[in-house]
Amino acid sequence: MFESQFDTGLEKQFAFYIDQHEAIQWWHRVAVRQQHEYYLRGWNQDRIWPDFVATARNGDDNMQLLVVETKGTHLEGNADTRYKMKVFAQLEAALNNSATYECGEVSLRNGATKARFKIVFREESFAEVV
Repeated sequence: MFESQFDTGLEKQFAFYIDQHEAIQWWHRVAVRQQHEYYLRGWNQDRIWPDFVATARNGDDNMQLLVVETKGTHLEGNADTRYKMKVFAQLEAALNNSATYECGEVSLRNGATKARFKIVFREESFAEVV
């Protein structure tokens, strides 16, 4: 990764964190508004471009898909953040087959996996992601 590809210091710190975390199998820094790049759709028209997509092994050695958005603490309560938190919660519930949703699961090469969608506001909460 080139340093210029990070919008904030928090993104850069998170990239270093996941790159050094043993459970992470691979990670990708999403390039916003680039052709063929990862994005999410909620109920609003605009796309959501998460900062990172990764896979990790969880405690029982199963794979977990991670979708992470980093935001500074000054953005914790704004309308865009609240919207993204709602979309992330809906997607996580749907992909993890909660009682509310009967959608399905994410499938990776080695089989089914769970998914986690997180918004990170400070470095102290990095450990909550993996």
